[in-house]
Amino acid sequence: MPVPMDFRHRHRKAARLARKHGFAEAMTRHAAVFYPRGDTLIVGFDNMKSREQPAPAFPWGYAAIAKAGHSHLGIMMSRRNDWFRHRDVVDFFDHLKSSGFFKQFHRVVFFGASMGGYAALCYCAASPGADVVTFSPQTSLDPATVPFETRYPKGLARGDWECGVTDGAVGARTARQVMVFADPYHSIDVAHIARLPGRNLRWMRCPNFGHSPARVMKHMTVLGPSLRAAWKGQLSPSAFAKMQRAHRFTAPGLTREVLLRGLETGHAGLVLSTIRSLEAAHPTWSFPRIAGMAQEQLAQAGRAAA
Repeated sequence: MPVPMDFRHRHRKAARLARKHGFAEAMTRHAAVFYPRGDTLIVGFDNMKSREQPAPAFPWGYAAIAKAGHSHLGIMMSRRNDWFRHRDVVDFFDHLKSSGFFKQFHRVVFFGASMGGYAALCYCAASPGADVVTFSPQTSLDPATVPFETRYPKGLARGDWECGVTDGAVGARTARQVMVFADPYHSIDVAHIARLPGRNLRWMRCPNFGHSPARVMKHMTVLGPSLRAAWKGQLSPSAFAKMQRAHRFTAPGLTREVLLRGLETGHAGLVLSTIRSLEAAHPTWSFPRIAGMAQEQLAQAGRAAA
């Protein structure tokens, strides 16, 4: 079946493949593609970096979800990031709910990171009793609701905040369980988590992972196992902590985040000496950008003192 021309070029292959057994729907700013596989459905949302993915683009998490054998409803960004705040997306999920689409699955999991995590929290209301698995999600961009959130003014300006569930903390009340992977030292992300209902919250603490825990977890080779267990509802905070400890020093991803945290707190000298020790102990590790930032920070401090 031919893919309609209103699909943007980078999404056409994903849509064509979805239409073989499922469906694909183009919207004003977004695209939805459904791949039926098993009786667990993962409803995934793109994140801000998804638009940088070269064509052909598939929805975020596509390969991992396909490997796990789960059905997949992917919501992709077609234009500028707007936190999935568009009437088309609201109407799409309203239709899925009223048509009973979600009832055909034994288990439904809404899934996303940051902007996509916000969407997962809001749109899970279309399938009450679903689970949510998110990485560092926002609960809102509304200054009246979350005055501490100032990172995404363009997203706030582009989105329609008058339709549907606009507060992720409200959507989360309809979920069976909300699992959040986030850094307990990232103050803004923690403020969002504090707004989520405690009765169904499982916080997978990712200390010093920053705002992109999925990226660090991938470097540590724990992302895949964590997601497979999370999608089944079988991951506990203690099991995740044990997994972290076992893989903490197997890749430089987490170390890079810790070094950056050292720069943020003004410890450039300590960062440089740590880099030298790390590169001596791990010859394949290299942190030239961070070392350069540390040297510049020290130079600025020297000029200020002169």
